[in-house]
Amino acid sequence: MKNKILSLSIVFILIIALFSLPGCGTDSTNMEGEPVTENETLNEVTEQQVTKIDEEKEIIYSVFDKEYDYFDEKTQVEIPAFNINTEEIKELNSRIEEEYQEVAEANEEFGATEVTYEYYVNSDIVSLVITKTYLEASQDTYEVYNVNQKTGAVLEKEDVLSAKNITKDAYEAKIAEQISAKFDETTAAFKEMVGYEDIKEKNNSKENCSLENTEIYINEEGKLSYIANVYSLAGADKYQTIFDYE
Repeated sequence: MKNKILSLSIVFILIIALFSLPGCGTDSTNMEGEPVTENETLNEVTEQQVTKIDEEKEIIYSVFDKEYDYFDEKTQVEIPAFNINTEEIKELNSRIEEEYQEVAEANEEFGATEVTYEYYVNSDIVSLVITKTYLEASQDTYEVYNVNQKTGAVLEKEDVLSAKNITKDAYEAKIAEQISAKFDETTAAFKEMVGYEDIKEKNNSKENCSLENTEIYINEEGKLSYIANVYSLAGADKYQTIFDYE
């Protein structure tokens, strides 16, 4: 009986010694000698390289470009696309093309609307700014899209602010000052008009001076720009205006 107990004790000691050897447990060590869990060892992520839709073209290119007659002048409609081969970007390209094809079709009857674009590349962020000009009213409106060319993801406004280390609160506080100052500048001659204070209140409202109601992008100098509504007492009730945030 004693021999049987002794044999079991020896086996138990050998099992403990075996699991004490390096590499036999659930944890191992990395090159720096720091513990690496089994999950960390197994969950290795391999990034898939994002390719272009057309290797011969720039990161933004025109999928449609046509001139139209506007009295004695020529107007142009350029429809851009991101040259990034992901399903998310392809879907975005389709939406952009569909929207501005409607402008092109209307211009076949009377070429009164121009569409042009500019884009800026800053590190991984590509910012596209599309300008629609209503020639009858001499008024511009804008649409902005930001994407990550490395991952092929469409970026939210908060993503762009984060890339510039700017918080939403700081952004909204600063643009409220700039939008208010612009209103004062452009309406200085109309202060005595009826309704001036009401329009000023709309211009300076929290809603108007918000991230939600502005468009942001990183410009050619690598700095943040934004597009906001500035209210008016002459012509249209408000105009989209480009500001330099930094």
